[in-house]
Amino acid sequence: MRIELISAAAEDSARLTPLALATLAALTSPDVDVGFSDDQIRPIDLQSDFQKADLVAISVMSKTAYRAYEIADACRKKGIKVVLGGIHPTILPEDASAHADAVVIGEAEILWPRVLEDFQANRLQRFYRQDGVVDMNHSPVPQRGIFNSRNYIPLDVVQTTRGCPYHCDFCTVNSVFGNHFRMREIDQVVAEVQGLTRWGILFADDNVIGNVPYSRKLFTAPGAF
Repeated sequence: MRIELISAAAEDSARLTPLALATLAALTSPDVDVGFSDDQIRPIDLQSDFQKADLVAISVMSKTAYRAYEIADACRKKGIKVVLGGIHPTILPEDASAHADAVVIGEAEILWPRVLEDFQANRLQRFYRQDGVVDMNHSPVPQRGIFNSRNYIPLDVVQTTRGCPYHCDFCTVNSVFGNHFRMREIDQVVAEVQGLTRWGILFADDNVIGNVPYSRKLFTAPGAF
């Protein structure tokens, strides 16, 4: 089976490695052939790309939704099954469903293995909804080996917490990731950071300093930074 993980681009996209797709790669069985395409590094050819893919999975933010849907529609015309996930499909699943065979609503760690199992059994569902929240200490280390381009900003993207207890009107974090902080064990974060190879680190947390005792321990942990 061949799966293509796709990051769609927008005009203002920064060339940062997409952590969500590296996590999907880590959650995928080693016997599955996994490809990765980043639309901001090499613009996707809607006509000729992904000819050998059985399934494509596209991570969608609101600013990339138009392009993601364009890619999804082109793949479906070729007979390739499409899964859409990310913040935009989680907030607007019916909107995303018009362009996909399956929509993942919520965090990938719980749902992605079930999506793959259903796809292989030819019983792919229209929606996959998360029950409960992910224990971040059970999330795999992202498979960053899929990022083989030198055109990325030389920062490794790391996530240490999810969620936020503040209810800002402009923010979707409460509805997507919950209204309390979920934190990884600091020794787990340190072990991941020590294995990184780029020049710097970008934290992809919703509020990396929101829990002050945790962030103080994290940033002063021996061997971390």
